[in-house]
Amino acid sequence: MLFSVDVSSQFLYAVEGNANGGTVTVVNSGKMRLPEGTVEDGIVRNHAAFVMALSKLHALKNFRSTNMVMTISSSSILSRRLELPPAKPRELTLMVRNELQQVVSDTTDFVYEYSLTGDDAKAKSSINNVWAYAIPKETVDEYYSIFRSVRFKPVALDTHANSVEKLFLGENINGTAVGGKSALFVGIEHDTAEIHLFSEGQRAFSRLAPVSSEEFRLVVENAGLGNTESHSLSGLDITADEIRLDSILSGAARQYVGQLAEELQKMNQFQLRRNSANPVACVYLYGSLSEIKGLEDALGTTTGLPVQTVRSVSKVKAGDINIAEYANAIGALIRL
Repeated sequence: MLFSVDVSSQFLYAVEGNANGGTVTVVNSGKMRLPEGTVEDGIVRNHAAFVMALSKLHALKNFRSTNMVMTISSSSILSRRLELPPAKPRELTLMVRNELQQVVSDTTDFVYEYSLTGDDAKAKSSINNVWAYAIPKETVDEYYSIFRSVRFKPVALDTHANSVEKLFLGENINGTAVGGKSALFVGIEHDTAEIHLFSEGQRAFSRLAPVSSEEFRLVVENAGLGNTESHSLSGLDITADEIRLDSILSGAARQYVGQLAEELQKMNQFQLRRNSANPVACVYLYGSLSEIKGLEDALGTTTGLPVQTVRSVSKVKAGDINIAEYANAIGALIRL
């Protein structure tokens, strides 16, 4: 069993489970709100507050495993899709380092990692298609120190992009096979939207879009709506009369939906330029704010694309655990 934690700017989302024989089993889940300013853009700014929240989450939600993996996202993490010649793992690591060092814009020390993509992860190929990552060493060191502070065994530090690729690629989503069709998987959190383009059986592109819900959240809270206790829009119904009939609330909702829709349209146009014969067929939402009621329909109407929230993934057995909310953490359970 692994204890897998997804780090966002406002919450820690954790699951306990394992991945074995192509099946991911999740037996427990829980989340913990972080004090304001504890994490910014994936970087831990308050070590003590983070450790306290993590320890409290593990204890209060009755997690048992101390074999821990964390998955993060940050604009400071550089990622590139590369085509490299066949080589042994150590040689591939050196090639990845050499390629990424040519595009790193500062003198910060980085840790370089890679993952094989698509069929290359399962079979030998004349070309290695890889997703390569450069993560600031300072960030890696900070998370390692957190592992040690809570006295958990560090198994891995993952990225959101890699986690969701392992979770969604090649699977049936909501009972429908994505296959070689193009689809957008959009992780919606309070200050970002992580947009991943899956096409022709692989993750073709990923983008971290700065879409903030803060202004919308403040308007909603001032009206006494939303989840004021956790300062979250999750569970809000944007089709409700309280919002639809209030010009200020409805305007804030339209602005937020419009920002998300604009980012989706950018990715749709990007895919049309890549391959006009394989346009985006569907948009799948996950993340805590994917639970805003009416968001699917609003985005679908604005973009003209079919939009669904992830409710099931064919290889995941999670009982009544909300897969959309814990997608990053569930994907990080998969260790390849």
